[in-house]
Amino acid sequence: MKGLTSAVLLGALLSLSVEAATLTPTINEQMIGASISDIALPDALAKDLASGFENKVLIRVQLFSPSENVNRADTLITIKYDLWDERFVVRQIAAGKPPVETVLRNSQEVIAFLAAPKVDSVFSIEKLQKGREFVLQAELLINPIEREKIERLREWVATHSTPNQALGNGVAFTPKPNDLFNRIFEQYTSGADLAAAWSLTIRSQPFKLDQLIKEKISR
Repeated sequence: MKGLTSAVLLGALLSLSVEAATLTPTINEQMIGASISDIALPDALAKDLASGFENKVLIRVQLFSPSENVNRADTLITIKYDLWDERFVVRQIAAGKPPVETVLRNSQEVIAFLAAPKVDSVFSIEKLQKGREFVLQAELLINPIEREKIERLREWVATHSTPNQALGNGVAFTPKPNDLFNRIFEQYTSGADLAAAWSLTIRSQPFKLDQLIKEKISR
């Protein structure tokens, strides 16, 4: 329970817009997946997508029981604008699966794709108890930065800042208001292994495996 509570609290602190987003568990061929919808993405994303640089969205899905974190699976979505053909190439990459590539015509189609991503067949139900209650949690990060890189950035800031700005040695780094580094460093100091200027954490309603199976059969 402690692990679930900590994750939920951290998600509440880091999420920027969770009001409309929903997370629904899915089941297919004895595997649990996640369907996410109605994500309110940042307004600046459309411009970033057309920059020509590769953008990344990490979707980290965790399966919880009431007392423990049962499993975790990461899916990486990369988006690259092909300047020559004027199209977006979207690749979805997950461990143990071949990459799935989708070609989209404009940034509006990419936004629609990212606002309702699906992470299919990530958790096997083979060893899960059908009468037990579970919760899915998904964390989404746009262009995440690994903790190792944040540490290097922290060291650079400490080296190139004036004494009252240095991070570490008991003196807090104080970036300008609304600076994206403010959010990144807040996540770093909270102990997160990844940080991003935009992140979202959402949870599903509690569910049981037999309930999912029955709903799948009745469709």
